[in-house]
Amino acid sequence: MAQPSTSNAAQDNITRLQQLQPGDLGRQWTPKSNTILHIAAQFGRLDCVEWIIQLTSFSSLLKINLKGDTPLHLAAREGHLTVVQALIQAAKALPGEIESGVGVDKAILRMANKEDDTALHEAVRYHQPEVVKFFIEEDPQFTYGPNISGGARTWRLCANNHRH
Repeated sequence: MAQPSTSNAAQDNITRLQQLQPGDLGRQWTPKSNTILHIAAQFGRLDCVEWIIQLTSFSSLLKINLKGDTPLHLAAREGHLTVVQALIQAAKALPGEIESGVGVDKAILRMANKEDDTALHEAVRYHQPEVVKFFIEEDPQFTYGPNISGGARTWRLCANNHRH
């Protein structure tokens, strides 16, 4: 059963979320290991997403659930473009690079889940063309490899169609 704060994130109950202590945000998980940010992103709750990002460190952007999905994967899958944009903007605002030598914004775009799907793969699979276009424009130099099911050609064709 979801904890009360994760339910509030799904229902866009920002007032109830604001009553939590900032430290509690990182300790709230669903049985599938979704954080409050995962839930808010999945349900397209932009106000909640922005509030959570403002209070937590960049690590909340990179947290994964049991399937290896970040909040960006879930927002992309559901086609919540404004949430996707908010997550990427938050990542861009963070200083420095992570171990891969790229900024947090590029790292989060390139993160693959347990099926080797990036957020772009999810947006393509679930027919979210505006999100696909946004991802391609944000990271045009990155070459997306195949996922577990060998889906690389589909992603490349889709990417090429969105570039033209």
